Amino acid sequence: MIRNIFTSQALDEIKEICRSVISEQMKQPVPISVGTETEETRQKLQRIMAKEFVTVNEAACLLSVSDQHIRNLITKAKKGQAKRPIPYRDLDGVTTFRLSELLEWSEPRKLRKVS
Repeated sequence: MIRNIFTSQALDEIKEICRSVISEQMKQPVPISVGTETEETRQKLQRIMAKEFVTVNEAACLLSVSDQHIRNLITKAKKGQAKRPIPYRDLDGVTTFRLSELLEWSEPRKLRKVS
C-alpha cells in the first residue's frame, strides 16, 4: 500500500533518513532515568548522613535491613547475647545511635594475624 503512494526514489530517501536517525541515536548515550523512588532514597540517605544521631528507622535504612532486624540486634545487645553488640543509646525509652559509631560497627572486622 505504501508503495502505491510513494515513488521508489521517495522510499529510498525515507529509508536513508531512517538509517541516519538510527545511526545518530546509536551514538548518543542512553540516559539513565533516576526514578522517583531512587531519588527519594538518595535524599533520605543524605539527610541521615548529615545527622550526629539516628533513629532505629534511619539506622535500618542506612544499613539496608528491616527495622525489626535492628530491634532484634538491640535486644541481643541488652541481653548480652551479641559478640559485637550494636552501639545504641537508650534515652529514656527512645533508642538512638551515634552515626559514626554505627558506621564503624557495621564495617567488617579485619582478620587478625595469629602469632
